[in-house]
Amino acid sequence: MFSKLTAFLQQAAEITSQIVLGPGISRTDEFEQHWKSITDTITSNQKEPGYRVEDSLKRMLELLKAEEQEKGDGMGPCLEFVLQHKLLDTLQTVGQNNYPEGMRLHVVTFFTQLLEGMEQSLLPHISIHQAMQKEVLSCGLNPSSPISAAEMVFLRVLCLKMLNNACLADFFIVEKNSVKHFLVADTLLRIVVSQDNAVSEKAYECLLSCASLQHNEVARTMASQFPLLVASKLQYHAQLIPTSCPPSVVFTCQAGWGAERLRGDIHTSDSCGLGHVGAFFSWLDYCERVVSSGLTVLAVAVCSSVLEQVLVSVLRTKLFKPHEEDIILATAVLIRCIQSIKSELLLKVFVTFVLCEAGPPLPPTTHTVLTKLVSLCDHPNDEVCLVTLQLFDVLTTLPQPEVMQTLVLQYWRGCIRPPSPLDTQGLRKELEQTIESYLTLVPPGLASCGSVHGETDIEQYLIEAHRQVAQCKSLCALWTCDGSSTISAAPLSHDQSCDKGVEEGAFLSALLNKLERLLDQPYDVSLVLTSLLATVASISHPAIDCWLLATDLSQQCERNVFSVLKRVSCDLQTHAERNPVLPVNLLEARRRLVGMETSDLLSMPHNALVEGTIVLEEFVKELCAIIFAKRTSEMFTAARLLKPHSVT
Repeated sequence: MFSKLTAFLQQAAEITSQIVLGPGISRTDEFEQHWKSITDTITSNQKEPGYRVEDSLKRMLELLKAEEQEKGDGMGPCLEFVLQHKLLDTLQTVGQNNYPEGMRLHVVTFFTQLLEGMEQSLLPHISIHQAMQKEVLSCGLNPSSPISAAEMVFLRVLCLKMLNNACLADFFIVEKNSVKHFLVADTLLRIVVSQDNAVSEKAYECLLSCASLQHNEVARTMASQFPLLVASKLQYHAQLIPTSCPPSVVFTCQAGWGAERLRGDIHTSDSCGLGHVGAFFSWLDYCERVVSSGLTVLAVAVCSSVLEQVLVSVLRTKLFKPHEEDIILATAVLIRCIQSIKSELLLKVFVTFVLCEAGPPLPPTTHTVLTKLVSLCDHPNDEVCLVTLQLFDVLTTLPQPEVMQTLVLQYWRGCIRPPSPLDTQGLRKELEQTIESYLTLVPPGLASCGSVHGETDIEQYLIEAHRQVAQCKSLCALWTCDGSSTISAAPLSHDQSCDKGVEEGAFLSALLNKLERLLDQPYDVSLVLTSLLATVASISHPAIDCWLLATDLSQQCERNVFSVLKRVSCDLQTHAERNPVLPVNLLEARRRLVGMETSDLLSMPHNALVEGTIVLEEFVKELCAIIFAKRTSEMFTAARLLKPHSVT
């Protein structure tokens, strides 16, 4: 039905044209007659009754399309007339002057439809791309112009053409004062400051398309201003997030480029800063798209701008402020950024900022970001401590070897011992003794596991431990324990000590300090703490088995996870002797933690003690599962190596 209607309208247009121009007129003559009508109107500034310039331009475009369908890639007389008489150049000139009134809109629309409607590329023709260059430069000169939307459509179509054929960008690269400029990007950078949010957003979309062009000159020219612009948007919203904004808002805010249009009322009725949080992470998503799709020179420039204007200028400043709200907010933003970024290059910028801070040189007395964050793990404020531990929990799960290398492994360089003889029976006996020692850490009568339906049993811990150990083993192929060689997977016994001993390092020292206060800290803090230690325990490194998880310490080591938990167990036993109703409280606490109805424990004494006891029991099970997963893998390797070779 619609095709018949279209054919009817086309036929009617042709009949009308014949009535006006005369019957039997050729396509070329008709094209020239329409152009003559336009030029007469321009020169006389008078319109014939019922005549409209836009109708002539529309008909000329239809004639060009019809000619193209007949000629294919060849050039017909209508197109030759356009090129020979420089029609586009003339139209651009009168359109820029908007003479006669309304001509600007007609010209922009014609240029857009010409680019969009013609199958063959017209830009290589000098008279075409010169006129297009001038039209690009004339866009956005008047931010309040009513045809701004039409100009953006023109630029969008031009960007799509270049995306399909990056070589077309060559026609818009010019040199001014020995500096090359990409005219399309320069115009878009002028338009993005428009007060019309819709126009500004479309300009940023076009800039994203330009950044995606696989064109070296375009990337180099855009690397000078564009990265600073997008990083400044991040900086602007990061600075305006109120310090009272809770981490839960930062973690749960739905954001992403294109998810919502930019809002003009972002400042109103937004006490918790949700609008600026959403805008910040939307612009972060925009930056990541540029980094992921752009060439290296532009991607590196964007990353450098984000580092300087956001990480160093805003987040580092907040981290070193004395106010706890600033610290919590900056750390929460770091967590969300690291969790949401998928680009390896941009993610590495954030990780490097935390591990070995880049940026302006710091005074000798100034702490680095890593030193500051490690100290915050043991902060008196539980919320500061929690969000900092969460940051490290996110970092240690990243597939980047420099994280564990900086936090843990660098203190264990040279910790390589000669491998002991592979004996599956000896390994099995050692495994049983180690697990038994850990299980005795929960005092008799306080083991409440299995008394409440719906709890995580040991089988679930084993499944998770096997997955986590396997994942860590694959990552350990990238790590080194002496700076040059890969980590040895040989099984280690406890009666041997590392050649050069081990050091805790600031990070592990902070974690063990927190573990010593397991019975005196909030449940959420203890959960993240034990999760971090479990991740470290899963690493395939000799020092993990011979020191960190060992049940008997050498003289070179003052403490490890087992010795700290043993002291915690002794303290718990003392509390249990003074508090005979502790087992009942444990049962009630477990019921509450799995969502079952129970009495209100918030007002009961020893609430932290009760929850700490539960964490202790669950952490012991988790460590046993990790040790079992690692040692059974070693026993499998030993059995396979000791299996007699078949004789052929």
